[in-house]
Amino acid sequence: MAQRLTCAECGARADDGAARCPACGSARLLATRDVFPRPLIIGGALMLVGALVVATTLLALTVPSTVLSRTGASLPGELGRRTRSLDRQLDLIRDAERTLPPYPGASRVGEVHGATPGGEARTLASCWAAPTDFDTVRRFYLDHLTARDSAWRSLGGSTRVFRIGRVYLAITPGESSTPPCAGTYQLNFSYQL
Repeated sequence: MAQRLTCAECGARADDGAARCPACGSARLLATRDVFPRPLIIGGALMLVGALVVATTLLALTVPSTVLSRTGASLPGELGRRTRSLDRQLDLIRDAERTLPPYPGASRVGEVHGATPGGEARTLASCWAAPTDFDTVRRFYLDHLTARDSAWRSLGGSTRVFRIGRVYLAITPGESSTPPCAGTYQLNFSYQL
């Protein structure tokens, strides 16, 4: 048997089942403190703290930055990334615009840079004045956009909206265009996310 009892008088150790101290004969035997519960409590507390840290870290990693931005909070560097992204979108729109030839004799009246209603993507409206009517200009662009070697693709078989990559194009008459156009036709480009 393990000696787990201590005499209160002389401090000698006694067996668990003893009624008296073997050294002095005193009946005042004290049980020694159990040292095993203390490490278990400390270990359990450390495991609980570790679990909370892991859970908090996983939660922080799973919350997307879009949720944070909708609450008004932003992550460090997010504004810079957003600005670079919008600038890159405008570069892609400009590249797509360069693939289209201007109508012969047409001159650019103006252009308006904008953004989609949510402000997440760029738009470009380019207004042109041509020496002919809109239907002739439209046929010219349809021939170019639907040509076999053209990179532009019709959106759902439509002859109104075309796309190249993520850049979309719609050709509208000047008088019914938004934003307003004082020319014959307007090329409306937008980047789609």
